[in-house]
Amino acid sequence: MSVNDVSITRGDTFEASIPIKSADGSVFPVTGYTVRIAVAKGSPSLDPELIINEVGTIEDGPNGIIHVEISKEKTALLSPGTYKYDVQITSGVGKVYTVVRYATMEIGQSISP
Repeated sequence: MSVNDVSITRGDTFEASIPIKSADGSVFPVTGYTVRIAVAKGSPSLDPELIINEVGTIEDGPNGIIHVEISKEKTALLSPGTYKYDVQITSGVGKVYTVVRYATMEIGQSISP
């Protein structure tokens, strides 16, 4: 299990603050970057079916912290099961970095109305 793997209940809000680090472990400033989280069904060897594609935010640019969120309305549309997700940041000049790659998102059924 990856440190980025998550388990959430269908119909709950998913949100996470993610610190971004350089290869040497130092803070990677993200001021001026855009953030995106994508959730898909399928395997990486096939064309995954993109289900959610949301814009995230910069929480603390100088300290390299981004924030991603998926609304309760969107998670309510997901069938219980296993999905994959990734998070990408894009610089102001178009450089793209995948900062969470092919992590697992397990959606469980809620018993609450």
